[in-house]
Amino acid sequence: MKSRQIPMTPDEFHRLERELGWKYEYWDGCAHISPTSAFMRCARPVGDIEAQRLTVQVEPVTPGDAQALTQAYVTAFGDGVEYCDWPEEKIREDASATIASFLAGRHGAPLAASRLVREGAGSSAPVIGALLVIELGVDLALMDLLFVVPARLRQGLASAMAASALAALKGMGFRTLESRYLLANQASRAWHHRLGFEDLPDFMSARALLAHARHRLEHHQMQGISDPEALSRVEAEVARWEAEVERLDAEEARQWRARHPA
Repeated sequence: MKSRQIPMTPDEFHRLERELGWKYEYWDGCAHISPTSAFMRCARPVGDIEAQRLTVQVEPVTPGDAQALTQAYVTAFGDGVEYCDWPEEKIREDASATIASFLAGRHGAPLAASRLVREGAGSSAPVIGALLVIELGVDLALMDLLFVVPARLRQGLASAMAASALAALKGMGFRTLESRYLLANQASRAWHHRLGFEDLPDFMSARALLAHARHRLEHHQMQGISDPEALSRVEAEVARWEAEVERLDAEEARQWRARHPA
């Protein structure tokens, strides 16, 4: 994926409706639009979920799957917001390092609840999706990576892997599964919410949501939208995120003082 450069006037730029998680800049007569690195933490209780019945087999992940996982990772993310403007060779290097880090447990012990799906039967069949889970605590797991190759999106593969992983985590005694998604990745955000994940905003993600809500309010006003109900909803969203940013800022300050007593 490449960032977007769109010729327009300054007035047209200021009237643009903006997408959550994207950065909007203007110079040399163009809007320059690119995804930010802002992400949202989220979590859901470990428990059973329903997933559509599929003909593919959901399998555990093994160290021998490293190469196939890396190739699927590149195919899934290579043209996504995660690697916007990255050269292909750097994406491949990062994919290889990311999969190796997971398997080596550098950010948390890899769990047997991790799952993958292949395009066909047998261990030599290409991987077309994976859900990789690590341990964060006694009863807390993190969905470290989730990806499906573009040709197999919206076919229920991610939900099938999640259903299998959650069942395995439940049997292992885990109570909560955390995850995270880039705010610029609206498809990932929608998927997490459909599966019952609840957002856990921190100070940075709350600030991003506040900025987006303020721009929506400004956009409504610039467009002369006269629907009082719609305007009231946006104003309430701005007030909600203003209060949340203030609360989180105070909490961060309190934690800093606790770590650095006078």
